[in-house]
Amino acid sequence: MSLHEQTTEELKRQVADGTLSPKKEARAEAVLRHRRAERIRDWLGRHAWLGNLAALFGLARFLPPQN
Repeated sequence: MSLHEQTTEELKRQVADGTLSPKKEARAEAVLRHRRAERIRDWLGRHAWLGNLAALFGLARFLPPQN
């Protein structure tokens, strides 16, 4: 089974145990980074309103105070 077919838990365990060759370990870490980025991108896509709300509060900090 190739690295990209293994579950995330299996890859994390193999990287932590040091059972992979340096080349395969680097590849496994790249696969894990890609999966993490994909998970974050999916989460942000589902919760886009949260990013918009944070941007709104960020912009509100720079507005002059109203009397």
